[in-house]
Amino acid sequence: MEQKQTKRHVGRPAGSGMIDDDPPLIRVAEILLDQPQMKPTTAMRKVLRTMPPTTEEGDRTILRRWQSRWRVGSARYTEKAKAKRQPSVTVRRSASGGGYRGFSAMDRVLETFRKADAVADSFRKAEEMAKLYDPARMSTFQKAVMGYIDSPLYKAMQEPEFMRRIREQQEMIERMFPKGIGF
Repeated sequence: MEQKQTKRHVGRPAGSGMIDDDPPLIRVAEILLDQPQMKPTTAMRKVLRTMPPTTEEGDRTILRRWQSRWRVGSARYTEKAKAKRQPSVTVRRSASGGGYRGFSAMDRVLETFRKADAVADSFRKAEEMAKLYDPARMSTFQKAVMGYIDSPLYKAMQEPEFMRRIREQQEMIERMFPKGIGF
């Protein structure tokens, strides 16, 4: 029973995927597409400055990690940056089965209209709720409830002094009638 001994490495296993560096490296590729004369490390520093601050040592670590990943996958990041720039064409089907071709910008406009309709619908519902509180349209029960809420008794019950007195009376009753006795 011979066991093969392998050398243990320090840190996370290679490729464990704990840190997702794709978004910043795609941003680096976008900068390099805009300014081809810029060096990758300069673009990385530019992206690093837009991120939440870390220690100087942490920044150097991130920069080294990005440089090593850039050496391996720069073509992949550049392709993703190019694909991000191209307008995506989507195909939508209507209920009748016909279709039309639209761009993602149009989808965003339609989404904005859908959100505006939702806001308008909320305002319509708020207006309906406001009509419920119109005294001329209230039912007898609603008037009774509103009268109770506006009553001096209800307002007095909301006062801290009133609540303190109620707690004192509850404590006195609990002292007079412990839980074991029952009544």
